[in-house]
Amino acid sequence: MSLPTIRLASFGDAQAISAVVLRCLHEVNVKDYGSTLTAQQAETWTTEGVLGRLRERIMFAAVSGEEVVGVAGFDGKQARTVFVRPDWHGKGLGSLLMRAIEDLAAEMGRSELFLLSSIAAQGFYARLGYEPVQDVLPGEERTILMRKQLVLAGAISPPTRDDLAVFAMCGIAFAGKSTVASSC
Repeated sequence: MSLPTIRLASFGDAQAISAVVLRCLHEVNVKDYGSTLTAQQAETWTTEGVLGRLRERIMFAAVSGEEVVGVAGFDGKQARTVFVRPDWHGKGLGSLLMRAIEDLAAEMGRSELFLLSSIAAQGFYARLGYEPVQDVLPGEERTILMRKQLVLAGAISPPTRDDLAVFAMCGIAFAGKSTVASSC
């Protein structure tokens, strides 16, 4: 089984994203949060709820064939909505989704990324380099605020004069022949 592709999620993905999140809530999160809290969470993850989130944040979808099998979002400040279908756990998909979020955050100039982790996902995030900052207890739902330092995209050294080269394609248009010329 090859890894799915990661792409921007669209409004057309809302129903599939809802299905992934609901499956995660009912198969994974219920073990730590119980059926009552899980049912309350599930009420916010309808297709309409996902459409609202798609309007508020950037979301990536992991797609295998035509199926959405994972999702991750970024609201400009923290990673949000990170869910991988349970039958895809342990295959590297969560890491790929988080990498997409981290790269986006770094491109936007963020030097660190925060997220709220469920109890079940805390070990996963720790393996990716996230450190717990504090427990957050809204009602009965215990989550863990975690943080990771990011490498800023702008931190890459600019090229030196010796690194630069100019390539020009020369020839008569549509002649089927071209010459590559290089100068430094």
